[in-house]
Amino acid sequence: AAYADAGLAEDAAHAYLALASSLHPAAPVADRVADRALEYERRAGELLLRSGHADEGLAALARPLAEARISLPTARVVPLVAARARVRLRGTRFVERPAAELAGERGRRELFAVDLLDALFTGNLAGGDWLLAAILHGEELVRALDAGEPRRAAQVLCHEAMSLAVLGAPAARVAAVDAQA
Repeated sequence: AAYADAGLAEDAAHAYLALASSLHPAAPVADRVADRALEYERRAGELLLRSGHADEGLAALARPLAEARISLPTARVVPLVAARARVRLRGTRFVERPAAELAGERGRRELFAVDLLDALFTGNLAGGDWLLAAILHGEELVRALDAGEPRRAAQVLCHEAMSLAVLGAPAARVAAVDAQA
């Protein structure tokens, strides 16, 4: 984290990858150790994507993506239309879930997938693949709102309001999304 704070994203990413590879699951704590290793890999991938190392970032995210059952689309137009349709049909309201419910195995997995999608969204936005970023944002938005965790829901709603504003959506629609954040 110190490397990242100092603006040394690539060095920080390699430190996270070294930490992830040094963790060897032991019987009683295997799940927690594996979760930490995946989180370190996610952080490394995010830092690499954001710093312009797309291929290395995606390679670092291969195991977290597989664990979260997230695949990256190769096409852009159809997945983008599908993602936006899902968002439109689902809407932007959410129900806050109790912290205890989110602390369980299922809740942790849901939040990890949201964080992974956010890393991919921001990394691809920074890398200039705006269509992929929009597809990933749609998936992140739906999953974050379904999860019901307030910080993540507010974050994706802010991203949605910004996206709508950039795309020239009517001011009333942007304000309605922004008000929910």
